[in-house]
Amino acid sequence: MSVQASENLVTCIIHNRAVKKILYANKEGSEHLRYNCKCVYAMMGLKGSIINVSKVSIIDFKISNASFFCKYNLKIVVGSFCVFDRDCKYQNYTRCSEDTECVREKNYIKIGLSCRPLIESFCKKTEDCFPENSVWVDDKCECKKDFVPQSYERCVPTYFHLKCNPRDEVCQKAQFFSCTDGGKCFCPPNYIALNNKCVLLLNEHCTENKHCHIDFSVCVNIKCRYKPEYAAQANNLCLPILYQFCHSDEDCVNIRFTKCSSNKKCVCEPYYLASKDQTSCLPLISGECEVDDDCVTENSRCYYRKCECKKYYVPKVIDKEYECQQRVPCGNHKDCALINNSQCKDYKCSVDEDCRFDHFHCFNFTCQCKPNYSAVSDTQCEIEQFVVRCSKNIDCGDPWQIECSNNNYCMCKSNNRLINNATCYPLLNGLCWTNDQCLLPNSVCIDYHCQCQSGFIAVATNLCILG
Repeated sequence: MSVQASENLVTCIIHNRAVKKILYANKEGSEHLRYNCKCVYAMMGLKGSIINVSKVSIIDFKISNASFFCKYNLKIVVGSFCVFDRDCKYQNYTRCSEDTECVREKNYIKIGLSCRPLIESFCKKTEDCFPENSVWVDDKCECKKDFVPQSYERCVPTYFHLKCNPRDEVCQKAQFFSCTDGGKCFCPPNYIALNNKCVLLLNEHCTENKHCHIDFSVCVNIKCRYKPEYAAQANNLCLPILYQFCHSDEDCVNIRFTKCSSNKKCVCEPYYLASKDQTSCLPLISGECEVDDDCVTENSRCYYRKCECKKYYVPKVIDKEYECQQRVPCGNHKDCALINNSQCKDYKCSVDEDCRFDHFHCFNFTCQCKPNYSAVSDTQCEIEQFVVRCSKNIDCGDPWQIECSNNNYCMCKSNNRLINNATCYPLLNGLCWTNDQCLLPNSVCIDYHCQCQSGFIAVATNLCILG
């Protein structure tokens, strides 16, 4: 006897790694999963079991009377479904694209189903670096001693593989070589060894383009220089730059966070600012980030991978760009007259229209979040309700963070927050079993609850500060 997946299969596809409930059927004393989705982790009670596949169709667990919940796709590869960058963390050097797929980071190369760093890219060890003759140095891939980058993908030697003696002329017979005490023929400064010759780097004398061997370089005014649509980094790398002609967004992929504008030029996407050298797009408020230093707006920070204004600062649009301005004390709206389009925070409301922000309404003369919404800041309410219908808690999949509400919708439990249509993450005191589930900065999983880590104290359900 087999049980065919019906509406739950839709849930499986939507969640990808958070199925409500996996049906099973007895066959020769075994249980068989009937889903055709990317579930590779099963939960039974509080114990997890890894399924050694990346796509489930029929799998024999040999367990009876158990309900299973897909939790994580532990075999994430390039091209796998994702919602956030952290969904791709099991595959190094990848991020989640706007198309909800794990893709390679900028300056990384796709090798099979994984990604490897190129020159000047972040790495964890030498073995990760893709270019031959590159090594790990200060968390980056660099060309090893006596090698220089000819491109992001290639390290070339500054010496010629020819043994020599300083007293003989073996190196002199090869163009521009000299013999060192180490018995190797080396090129002079600003040259690299290529095809048994020393060839020019950028800014060196040339007469033809063929004399310039650095990728994307040409001979201009008798010197090797980068092409017009590129910029130089040091004397051996040329980088693509913004504002070059394009037909579509695909023509702009060499620089992250770019698009092809209506006038056919590669420009930064909204919420991003062109760097001074025009080789990258830097995040403004609401732009994607990794660390605080990524955010270029003054008094901003990186929070959940998005740039936002620091505490006690609020975003203001000035000349079509966001700035973070410090909050000003007030007693009534007149006190805010000097700040355009501002109101006093504690002003009492009488009707819903007095509440200017989305998903707020007036209740007991105070602007509050509407039903099924919860406040994540003074000016923002987020929906708490799933799009998934249910009749009992087990239908919602994750019993730790989700429960079935009285109106038969899956809802995040107390001390949890909804982060997409299918996932809740725990706030402080929310249930957890690994540190990865505690997404608030400076929080960890202790005794199955998210708590502030040592040295930090909780000042709200979503904030740990240095104690």
